[in-house]
Amino acid sequence: VFLLALSARAVPEAERLKSIYEKQLSRLTSEAQAELLRAPQDHIAAMRELEMSYQQSGELKSLLAVRNERERFIGNPRAGAIVPATTPDRLRTLQEAYISRGREISEKRTIDVRDLRSKYLQALENLQKSLTRQGKIESALVVMNEVEALKRETSENGNTGGGGHDPQRVDSNSPRMSSDALDLAALGELL
Repeated sequence: VFLLALSARAVPEAERLKSIYEKQLSRLTSEAQAELLRAPQDHIAAMRELEMSYQQSGELKSLLAVRNERERFIGNPRAGAIVPATTPDRLRTLQEAYISRGREISEKRTIDVRDLRSKYLQALENLQKSLTRQGKIESALVVMNEVEALKRETSENGNTGGGGHDPQRVDSNSPRMSSDALDLAALGELL
């Protein structure tokens, strides 16, 4: 009961850290989603350019192969639905680049989320130590509970920021923040 009462108390410094953390997670997610939405459009544009190139050089079979793949892709842009072309080579290169781009976007987001969580945890641990030194034991306990909850979640989710769970979630009661401009320096200052 004592710990439940403590967790209900707000610690302004911890709330500020959490707000920064959640805003940054939201921004990372928004940026990754925007990249993932842009990727198919860019791929279609690249295939159109390749079609034009084959048209200008009079390569009908290559032009038709690219056109057929572009039309198929418009119907199903998932990377898993792409069957790499055997010819023309330039089409296969475009397909491989599209598949790689999706992986790179996901991997970058995973790394960014992991780094952000690490900084957030470090900032909370530093705050906990500072509050303890100041004799603000109840506030330090609240922060300690947040640290332990985040560590548990990180352990349960593998700290990957992906894989079927919601990497934005700090705990089940955390509100989602709007995607304001990211200020990594603000979090770094608190470390």
